[in-house]
Amino acid sequence: MGVMAGTLDVVQRSYLGEVIRDGVLSFNPRAMDHLRGLILPMRFRGLLIKVTLEDGRLRVGAEVDSLNRSVKVGVGDQVREIGSGESYTFDL
Repeated sequence: MGVMAGTLDVVQRSYLGEVIRDGVLSFNPRAMDHLRGLILPMRFRGLLIKVTLEDGRLRVGAEVDSLNRSVKVGVGDQVREIGSGESYTFDL
């Protein structure tokens, strides 16, 4: 389990550039020629989200949540609030 957790940590921090600051889940993805696409489910503030990195875009989608939670997600200077069942695509 430790190796798998370390692998996920590398993907999240190194490839996606994931950082949590002031309640915002921020991404600063790095271009990787050998990484053509990445889909990663994660849970942030109790809400299940799916992060997709592909073709110069980062898409964040939130699963439908009975509590109607929302999360703030950012790429660069752009910050968006994504609610239950919503998604947003950031151009990189």
